[in-house]
Amino acid sequence: MTAQADFHAAIAKLELQSQATKDLLTSKLDAYLTAIELGTEGVTADASELNLTTDLKAGTLTPKLFKYEASILEVNAGDCIVAPSKSGHCLIPVDAWMVAVGADPAGSTLIRLVEETSDAVVMSHVVADFANNAWVGKAGGTVVTTKLGTPLASGKSILVQKTGDALTGATAIRCLVLGFYIEAPAA
Repeated sequence: MTAQADFHAAIAKLELQSQATKDLLTSKLDAYLTAIELGTEGVTADASELNLTTDLKAGTLTPKLFKYEASILEVNAGDCIVAPSKSGHCLIPVDAWMVAVGADPAGSTLIRLVEETSDAVVMSHVVADFANNAWVGKAGGTVVTTKLGTPLASGKSILVQKTGDALTGATAIRCLVLGFYIEAPAA
């Protein structure tokens, strides 16, 4: 299971205070992934979930799966939020997927998920990778995944956007981002 291995690798990279915290986080993520596979877990986080306090010391960290279908107008505008920011927290995107809806996209060079304001690439694919309603992720095709598994800056969200000319053809880009929030380090 690729997503599970990716979660475990991301957890191992975190500088947490104890192995017990890492073990607790790993078990929670494994249970969450199992629930997703069985179809018993929703794929969106609502405002009330985003306002929950993430406390690693208390072991209350919960992975989030964000789902957003951005219209082509939103993708062309470049400011459409796929995974929202959370004040005082950093989002760690662990995995991401996108698919074109309606038809094959054309016109642009890349379709990408980026960190708000810095434009650091979470994941990008060339438009040709989206042919025939293919889901694209962190492997296969022409992909860049600079910020996957790395905490974003405090209070920053993930946006979907294009590079090059206006995106045409498809009616929307469906985006999924799997990740979790951690408290931002003290300044």
